[in-house]
Amino acid sequence: MSNIVIYLPNEPLGKQGGMERATHHLAAMLAGEGHRVTLLCRNKNRLGEEYVPPTDLVFIPASLSREEEQNFLLNLIKERGIETIIDQTEGGIVGRWGIFRRRGHMNGVSVKLIAVQHSSQYTYLKHYRTVNRKPAGRGLIGKTRSFFYNT
Repeated sequence: MSNIVIYLPNEPLGKQGGMERATHHLAAMLAGEGHRVTLLCRNKNRLGEEYVPPTDLVFIPASLSREEEQNFLLNLIKERGIETIIDQTEGGIVGRWGIFRRRGHMNGVSVKLIAVQHSSQYTYLKHYRTVNRKPAGRGLIGKTRSFFYNT
């Protein structure tokens, strides 16, 4: 079948929350269907408990520069023949604060990238006026509000 990386910052210990539980079950399901799945994480789980992964678990080494992280991921993609990356953080791989700022920075690596959104659309609709409000002005408060709402 295919070679897949699932990225999540912390080990997907199900007791931590919904995204972690969903990631664990997704990895187990894909592996059960015959795919070669690698979980890619930065940190151990937040609870400090032992996690038994359903597939391979790889940690991004601590204290790497952005360029070293990029090279680490590119090498992982090449070594394991990765065809698809599932980014469970919607911007952890490619995005403003991701490993790569833009897809074009991936040095022409041909890999499918799936960014998963784990937020509630209801919350967005509930706070629609606040989120879509025009900035209060060009001063510090307006710029700060605009930055946080648009990020």
